[in-house]
Formats: sequence, C-alpha cells, structure tokens
Amino acid sequence: MRGSCGLALTEIGYDNTPPVLLTTQSTMQITIDLPEDIEQYLIREATNANVSPQTLILQVLRHLTQKPQETTSQWSDIILSHQGFPDFPAFESYRDELLLPGEPELF
Repeated sequence: MRGSCGLALTEIGYDNTPPVLLTTQSTMQITIDLPEDIEQYLIREATNANVSPQTLILQVLRHLTQKPQETTSQWSDIILSHQGFPDFPAFESYRDELLLPGEPELF
C-alpha cells in the first residue's frame, strides 16, 4: 500500500491570528488480490449500478467509514416525554394477591 496525504499549515491574517490548517485532496492507491468469485460479483454489481468497479468500491468504503448519522427515534416526542399516571399501580404490585394456578386435569 502506498499513498500520500496532503496537509499544509499556513499562517493567515494579521496581529498574531492563529494558523489555519488547510487540507488538500489526494488519492491513495491500494492493490488487493480478490478471489475470483468476489471479483465476478464486484464486476456484476458495478455493471448493474452502471458504475465502474473502482467507483463501486469507493462508494462502499465511504458508506462504511462515514460517521453514523444521528439516529431518529421511531417514537414521537409526546410518547417519549410521557411520565405515566400517578394513580396507576406499580408494575406487578398486585402479584401477591394472585391465586396459584391449579393442577391441570389430564383426563
């Protein structure tokens, strides 16, 4: 694997303003040996997506390496903010009042 990443530290401004970090876009070349079945799958999927295999690989790598987006809850805010009912019995507080199950009749 060989590659380069460009970063330049440049002082910009007057009166002791802090330096600004500028990034430059660069590419890295990586060579991997793919088993034939994966190679054929990659070519087939790239053809189906109407992109080159390189573009498909870049799309997958970007997808896998990007920070996850903020997940949104499936529950609405009104449900999430519900505090319950003050006069509702506590969960299983009545369990001691239940009768034990009887013996099952087999015949």
